[in-house]
Amino acid sequence: MTRSTPPLTAIVTGAARGIGLATAHLFLSKGYRVAMVDRDSDELHRSTHGLNNALAVVCDVSHEQAVAQMVHTVTQWASRIDVLVNTAGVEAGATVIVFGLGGIGLNVIQGARLVGAGKIIGVDINPDREAWGRRFGMTD
Repeated sequence: MTRSTPPLTAIVTGAARGIGLATAHLFLSKGYRVAMVDRDSDELHRSTHGLNNALAVVCDVSHEQAVAQMVHTVTQWASRIDVLVNTAGVEAGATVIVFGLGGIGLNVIQGARLVGAGKIIGVDINPDREAWGRRFGMTD
């Protein structure tokens, strides 16, 4: 008997538009379940309309209680959280930290660069990935 493993689950904040929306679509294309989080309810629901394996969660991540409720909602939906990408507030001049410089992390770096992030910090346990990060726009 073969036992299948459930798909991985990602939370993407700032997911109604821009880098967050692009990141959510990337995760969905890789087979993840994605909790798309944003404080703009109308835009978030437009962005998630018709997507499979996506959950729209309206949340202002600047409020601790709202974040706790969001995490509860996501774990009720998916039972686990494997990845968090916090793109809420990424704008020109912002400082961004990307954990993991594999395929998804490199795409996040590109998105941050495209919106004009001032400082893009890459973190990975594999030092060989630093060169790739820098090619994609990592500054530190």
